[in-house]
Amino acid sequence: MDEEPPKEPQVRTESRTTYLRLEAFRVAFDTIKLGIVVWDHRGQIVAISSEASKIAGLSEYDQSVSPETWTSAVQVCYPDGRAYPPGKDPFRVAFVERKVVSGARLGLVQVRTDFMVPVIVNAMPLFDREDFVGAVMLIQRLD
Repeated sequence: MDEEPPKEPQVRTESRTTYLRLEAFRVAFDTIKLGIVVWDHRGQIVAISSEASKIAGLSEYDQSVSPETWTSAVQVCYPDGRAYPPGKDPFRVAFVERKVVSGARLGLVQVRTDFMVPVIVNAMPLFDREDFVGAVMLIQRLD
């Protein structure tokens, strides 16, 4: 008795397109040499790239990074090691003041190792129409 091959599921074109976009984003997010951290409107980290985890000195496999983990893992300073003014780091400016930060040169000190990673940071608030929905920070290593 010959069995029929399984039929391909019927998926609408829009669903396939959405799937392809999401899958392409996931692959790019996981492989790009750019640190990416995304926070929601409450300040909870909803996505962190493996490169951002490496920059922070966190385990590459620790994708359950919370805001507390991130802020306890890195300290923001100027590239020469001087302390950054409290509340003026690029994330706080994007998240609290809802302003775009572009090309901020700074250092992220890995608390575990006391190693400073020189970086350029761009941070942007995210809006859905007029409603603030979160912020994204892009981190490029300079070393």
